[in-house]
Amino acid sequence: MTRRASLASVALSMIAAASVAGAPRAGAVTCATSAPPSAAFTATVCIDGVAPGDTLSGETTVLVTVSVTPVHTVRTVQLFLGSEYLASDLAYPWSVVIPTDRWADGSHTLSARAIIKNGPKWWMSAKTPVSAVFQNAAGGSSAAPFSAYEPPGSPGDTFTVAAVGDGAAGRGVSKTVVNRIAAWSPDVFLYLGDVYERGTFTEFRNWYGGGSTWYSRFRSITDPVPGNHEYTDDPSATGYRDYWGDPPHRYSFDVGAWHLIALDSTEEFAQVARGTAQFDWLVNDLHDAPACTLVYFHHPVYSAGAAPDARLAPMWRLLANEGVDVVLSGHQHRYERWKPMDADGVVDASGPTQYVVGTGGMSLYKMSATPPRMDAWSDTKFGALRLRLSPGTAQTTFMTAGGTVLDTATRACSLPVDHDPPSAPVLDAVATSSTSVDLSWTASSDDIGVTSYVVVRDGVAIATLPASTSGFTDDGLAANTGYDYTVRARDASGHATASNAVTVTTSQAPDTTPPDAPPNLTALAPDANTVSLDWDDATDDRGVEDYTVKRDGVLLAIVTDTAYTDTTAAPASTYSYSVRARDAASNVSDPAGVEIVTPAAFIAARFG
Repeated sequence: MTRRASLASVALSMIAAASVAGAPRAGAVTCATSAPPSAAFTATVCIDGVAPGDTLSGETTVLVTVSVTPVHTVRTVQLFLGSEYLASDLAYPWSVVIPTDRWADGSHTLSARAIIKNGPKWWMSAKTPVSAVFQNAAGGSSAAPFSAYEPPGSPGDTFTVAAVGDGAAGRGVSKTVVNRIAAWSPDVFLYLGDVYERGTFTEFRNWYGGGSTWYSRFRSITDPVPGNHEYTDDPSATGYRDYWGDPPHRYSFDVGAWHLIALDSTEEFAQVARGTAQFDWLVNDLHDAPACTLVYFHHPVYSAGAAPDARLAPMWRLLANEGVDVVLSGHQHRYERWKPMDADGVVDASGPTQYVVGTGGMSLYKMSATPPRMDAWSDTKFGALRLRLSPGTAQTTFMTAGGTVLDTATRACSLPVDHDPPSAPVLDAVATSSTSVDLSWTASSDDIGVTSYVVVRDGVAIATLPASTSGFTDDGLAANTGYDYTVRARDASGHATASNAVTVTTSQAPDTTPPDAPPNLTALAPDANTVSLDWDDATDDRGVEDYTVKRDGVLLAIVTDTAYTDTTAAPASTYSYSVRARDAASNVSDPAGVEIVTPAAFIAARFG
């Protein structure tokens, strides 16, 4: 997930440092050594190039070296100014540019520490401090006031838009993704959020900015949104706001015939529900939007291996009902293209197509399973999404950093939106057998007219019926199983309104399967008149009711335990015991059998 150095000693060359802005002078090294409580290793963290009392100005590069004895994995190096967190460097060599003009002139304590693998956990070394004097003629490294970028051109033109998130981490693979995007010569770049690790201005300067090799290569054509990492230590996302010139949390702009909407989906901003300022703004913006609409924000509503994000459900419902065509998100570190889905997450060609493009260079998240509502995915390749936006269509291509095309699709724009959805049908359902359920519902009304009803079982549409229909029988179900049903009324404009949800459990099918024979039956004669039987639980599809114990074919007992003691045995006798399992439907298993010879009476007496 991050590039890690497993080195007993790592050192940075001053040749490499000379290519970085504000390279420090050679020979100035301050170190501190510490060890975890286990004393499994010692770590020496050094700040290279800044000596106590140095005067620093402008952008100053700080180099950090870490020596670990014996070898342990170094995950990252963190820098601080006083108690303020500055940045994490996730890739060796550890080198961070500090914009000193963002702080007041005067003495400051700069410190560094390493995070090192210590058994199953991570351990933080002691900080290495060094005092320096910041001296700048004028402060402030903030950007010019933000203005959404709209490429020049006419609504009849075709535009290339690139989109990706979760990439500004200072890792080499981020550069390859940047180079791939640059090869497309995009007209607009959408960064879908997350600058690592905590979205500080220093991290924006180093891992988003920092020259033509990082994402700042597209800064002049970028329309960004914030991710959750931008809010990690700062409820105001100051690093994001200062780097981009204080962009609004939500804004919209046009790219040819397409209308693009940028939103803040974070929990910290918390304006994705009805009644919040952002949501109300979105309602108004969508109401007047043209037919071709693309909305993007950081958190996906749907993602593999997770339930739909209930927090974002109201916003998805709005986007679907307002005819949004494409939704872009990051956050999950992989590529996903979902089937178009309606307001309830049911596959519907008129609903938005959601893309997850969290493949910008930080790390990749593996998928355990492919949801049936997903059309394409990749969890092994970094890359970006290219969109060719033309009047009426969007052609999308997910291409790896190495240039391999993994997915292509074409999305046509939706028809103009009818803003009056049908009324909700009222659903009733009853299980009529162990394998079938009967559904019935009241008719919905609509200003244009209901065109169909869609029956949905467990979130998946199973039937689309004419508007004249008011009932449906769902056959071929599993016995003794609960099913969740809704019915959606649809109109000609693609609006869908769901009924109340009804849960129905089918009846239990007759039990005709006997239990398995009780396993591991054993017999032990502790004395001449006693035999102790013991066995393991028998298995049955619905559970074992009791066990029948026989001796030489004669019933001894019916028990519920998995043991029985026969106290009526005779000395020096041979007995054949059997045990059968019985379930609640009186199905009986095959017998488990065992033979035993009881000891003679004098032996029992001698040892009794």
